[in-house]
Amino acid sequence: MYLSFFVSLLSFSPLSSLVGAQIILDRQCWHEFPLEASNILSLPSGYQELAIPVHFRPNAVTSWSHPVICTEVLQSINDKLCVYTSTEFAADRGISIFTTPALAQQFLSLLAFRDQAALAKVNTPTNTYHAASIPNKGMGMLATRPLGFGDVITSYTPAFIAYLESELGTMEREKIWRTAIEQLPRKIREEFLGLSYVYGDERVRVQDIVKGNTFQLEVGGVNHLAIWPETSRANHACNPK
Repeated sequence: MYLSFFVSLLSFSPLSSLVGAQIILDRQCWHEFPLEASNILSLPSGYQELAIPVHFRPNAVTSWSHPVICTEVLQSINDKLCVYTSTEFAADRGISIFTTPALAQQFLSLLAFRDQAALAKVNTPTNTYHAASIPNKGMGMLATRPLGFGDVITSYTPAFIAYLESELGTMEREKIWRTAIEQLPRKIREEFLGLSYVYGDERVRVQDIVKGNTFQLEVGGVNHLAIWPETSRANHACNPK
């Protein structure tokens, strides 16, 4: 896999050469209910900023674009979670990752980060579909031509990846996730913020978008929530009526 996602006519299948990452398709919707956790309006005083260098590799992501912002150590995982953003990733498309320091290093070891030439055919429109408004269902993907089994529909890198935890309070999580999204390049940030949502409460807008559009990605044996703005247009229901 190249941290990208293929959608075929009858199945979802990730690219297979990004060792260590695995798409989980049997539990895609995230069942966090915003505003039920503690209502924390700002980050705790213990939040810290770190600068983590990455050793130079030709044609690789060589450093994070912003100081790394971390939580305190969470008891449930015995580690802290940090926001890592690269605005250079995937030819400046960008990516923000909320994960542990050790798992951040595993992300950097993946082919998509070590050699961005591996993404040469990724993030390129296939022209097999277009996004359009579907009555009573929001935006969706409509085919532009008859499709056959195995036809590639989308191949993109994710904009946002977040460690799947349940310890942070809703507003605490929203604060740090918003930082992750705000640090993305403008185009991909606007695409993320333009996605559909479930509750419509601006106080938890980022979590609301994640709830309505997430896929799960496994790295180092740990589940992460992942958002591909383009692939999120695939018709689905994380909030079925």
